Amino acid sequence: VAVILSSIGISVATEHLDFRLVDNNKMAELGGEERRDQRGFTDYRQYSQVFGLFKDRHLSVYILYGMPRLECIDVLAHELTHAWLFSHGRTKTAPQLCEGSCNYASLLTLKQFPGPESDYITNNMLSGPDMVYGEGLRRVKSWVEDVGIAAWLEYLKKRDKNPW
Repeated sequence: VAVILSSIGISVATEHLDFRLVDNNKMAELGGEERRDQRGFTDYRQYSQVFGLFKDRHLSVYILYGMPRLECIDVLAHELTHAWLFSHGRTKTAPQLCEGSCNYASLLTLKQFPGPESDYITNNMLSGPDMVYGEGLRRVKSWVEDVGIAAWLEYLKKRDKNPW
């Protein structure tokens, strides 16, 4: 997944990430009971700053254990994009832009695995009713189709507000 993301410009140093497979109870504990259906979670912490620079950062990526392969690929792409955003200092990105961009990266990753299962996951993401994840994805997708992938990634590296 990291190799696919890197090919589109989202390079993540996975050797610096702490990956953990967890059960539903741990995932609910991480995301809160209101997100009990959550399949992934990225926890990023900065421990100190010196002259505006991060001195120590820690990233943990939690993935729900037991998902089918393509669903796991989808979730990994989403969570690795969160890690990429954090590596660029983006910790306060508007929710629709943040989650929509992470879902868009998942969409691009799933295109590398054509077939009915990938189509099913993609269609569910694109038709999702959630205002942050579903609507965010649709807005990011439309915007990227207008400006291109390179402009999208450059924008994400520097800005936190929705461009629409």
